[in-house]
Amino acid sequence: MWRNDIAVCAQRHSTITDDNEEERKQKEFKGLLNKITPEKYQTICAKMLNIDVNHPSTLHSLIMQARSLACLVHCNLKCLCKVLC
Repeated sequence: MWRNDIAVCAQRHSTITDDNEEERKQKEFKGLLNKITPEKYQTICAKMLNIDVNHPSTLHSLIMQARSLACLVHCNLKCLCKVLC
């Protein structure tokens, strides 16, 4: 009986550790997105590509973060163009 308890506990710990690792990767990616400038583009992209993605849900989240930032930048540029023109 206690062996089952140990196995369940170990499995939960593994899942929590995996979740924490995936969360860390998402935070790292978001931090890199916030640092992108034309001057730092190549360096930041290389760092982004070095993030090891192990789960489809993490990849989806990273893509959504990038897309969200791209949409925000596009909207801001569109508004700027309206003001300037």
